[in-house]
Amino acid sequence: MGANEKILDFVKQKGPVIPAEIARHLNVNNLFASALLAELVDRGGLHLTHVKVGGSPVYYLEGQEDRLQEFSKYLPEKEQRACKMLRESKVLSDAELEPLYRVALRQIKDYAKPFEVSIGEDKHIFWKWYMLPNSEAEEIIKKKIGMAEKESRGSVAGDEVAGEMIKAEKASIAGPGQKDLLGTISHTDTLAQAKKEKSEAQKKPKPLAAQKQPGHDFLRQIIAYFEEHKIAVVEQEIIKKNTEIDFILTLPSPVGSLTYYCKAKNKQRCSDLDLSAAYVKGEIKKLPVLFLTTGKYTKKAGEMLAKEFKNIKAHTLN
Repeated sequence: MGANEKILDFVKQKGPVIPAEIARHLNVNNLFASALLAELVDRGGLHLTHVKVGGSPVYYLEGQEDRLQEFSKYLPEKEQRACKMLRESKVLSDAELEPLYRVALRQIKDYAKPFEVSIGEDKHIFWKWYMLPNSEAEEIIKKKIGMAEKESRGSVAGDEVAGEMIKAEKASIAGPGQKDLLGTISHTDTLAQAKKEKSEAQKKPKPLAAQKQPGHDFLRQIIAYFEEHKIAVVEQEIIKKNTEIDFILTLPSPVGSLTYYCKAKNKQRCSDLDLSAAYVKGEIKKLPVLFLTTGKYTKKAGEMLAKEFKNIKAHTLN
């Protein structure tokens, strides 16, 4: 039996492990054990966590996601509190949380799954416990936003909420292989958008200049910014005409092209909710975020950019 087979057999019997345990089992050093585990992750045989034990991630097999709860004790104190609160509540509304918990939930990616629900022009950000089935999460969300009773009467609004929670993506952070419970997260892509994304997924990047639309001053500003920084557009979706546009971009860097999700808003003052929505969308797409705006940021939004959303690149268009 080879080393990889021995590791998989050991994890199957014992459950989630750290490199030190594999090193002892194979009688090798930690560095070599870590290399073997990394190779198995690359091949899809194992998954790894964001939570760390002694500086090392935890490695586990598909189907062992429920065992990850055993490692929440290694989270920092505030994140442990957020984890416990989410486990008990099952679903939490981002807007109703104290700033401390909003930050903490964004850090515990193994246990908290973000998604958005749109009702009319309003966007609601929620966090779901990672082991909660999507069907149960949908029912909780509908009750939280007062849609349960309307849905029982067959209202259009109730159906709209369910319709917004349609696009499934494999969650490769806390449990990439958990197809039934964890493997899907919902967000605000409509069915039409989901089909569009599927058909356009293989499109090659192309300069936005080719997509110019006369009369759209906001789009012209974006084009100018992209051209100045040699940014190419992979995908473009106009959310609200001359007000809000989403992009998938490729940005040049010293190590090659980098892919970003971009939210561009033509708005006088962007709030912390605007940033949170962009952050969640980036997490869903598993991409870093570029946030463009023609206006300024509220005081709270500015503080969040400096402290909570350091990974969001924000720029004001001229």
